Amino acid sequence: MDTSIGVVFTLDMHGNFTWICENIKDITKYTQEDVIGTNISRYVYPDDLDFILHRIMIAKPGHTDKSTFSIIDKDGKIFSVTSRRLVTNDQILGILYKEKDDGS
Repeated sequence: MDTSIGVVFTLDMHGNFTWICENIKDITKYTQEDVIGTNISRYVYPDDLDFILHRIMIAKPGHTDKSTFSIIDKDGKIFSVTSRRLVTNDQILGILYKEKDDGS
């Protein structure tokens, strides 16, 4: 999983990262050690935070969902990502993809 395209991660039902692949460093400059055990709210742009936390709270087992929102990397750069998630055994398995830069 560490060599996948995008970033594969798991969250508990409170939004805390329980695992994330090494690719996270390529997109956000954060390491696995930086992220595991922290809450997703630390990385989501404030305007999108309520939306993402709501999506976590309404997660249902076997349900897949796709969301687009902005995150903040370790250097403070804000960019859009798309995340697809699947809920299983009270864990959210997600795959995060960085959106293409729009040149701005």
